[in-house]
Amino acid sequence: MESKSKSKRVNLTSARYKDNGVLFVVISTVIIALGQIAFKLGTLTLDLSLKGTILNFWLIIGLVLYAIATVLLLVGLKLGELSTLYPIIGLAYIWVCILSFFIFRETITLLNGFGILLIVLGVGLLGGVKHG
Repeated sequence: MESKSKSKRVNLTSARYKDNGVLFVVISTVIIALGQIAFKLGTLTLDLSLKGTILNFWLIIGLVLYAIATVLLLVGLKLGELSTLYPIIGLAYIWVCILSFFIFRETITLLNGFGILLIVLGVGLLGGVKHG
C-alpha cells in the first residue's frame, strides 16, 4: 500500500515565524557560551601536539557545540533580518561571564557589569528594532 500523505512545506519566511528567529539566535548564544566554557576546560589539560589537540575531549565538545550553534544561527537568520538578529549575538559575552563566575570562580568586576549593561541596552535597541 502506498502512503497517501503528502509532505507539506512550511514557509519559514512567513510573518508567523519571524519572531522565532530571535529565539533561535538567543539559544545559539547560550550554546556558543557553553562552547567557550568547553574550550576553556580543554585548555586546562591541553597538550600542544597535533594528537593531543585532536583527542582533547573538551575541545571536541566545544567544536560540536559551535556546530550546533551555527545551525541554530542559520535557522534564525533564515527567519529574520540580519541587522535585527546579529546584535543579539552579543549576549554570548554575558552568558560566558555568568558561567565563568560559577564554573571557574572568575570575578565579575564593576567594569564587566557596566559592559554587560551596555550590551543589554545595545541588544535591546538594535535587536528590538522592527524593520518595515
